[in-house]
Amino acid sequence: MSELTLPARLVIAEAAACRDLLILHLVSSAGEVRLDGSQVAEVDTAGLQLLLSAAQTARASHRGLRLCRCSAVLRGAVELYNLAAKLGVTASGDREDREDREDRENRDDPA
Repeated sequence: MSELTLPARLVIAEAAACRDLLILHLVSSAGEVRLDGSQVAEVDTAGLQLLLSAAQTARASHRGLRLCRCSAVLRGAVELYNLAAKLGVTASGDREDREDREDRENRDDPA
């Protein structure tokens, strides 16, 4: 599994840079890809298209892609366009979100 933190702006003005970042990550990693959406403060349809393209690319190479820890802005856009299933977004506060928090806490805990 690999994880990539998405940029704060998933918008058309940043689409090329974001596309390059996603491609580089998909090519250089193996297994399931998790996209951490916690930092996303602005998203438009171009940003959602990039995420859908990344999900399609992952599926084509028989890998999973999951959008996790979505900011309120990102979760709202995903829900507005009914893309949760296509992007592997979990319901807020469910088991997988709790597991993500526990994973972060375990990585941060030096004990």
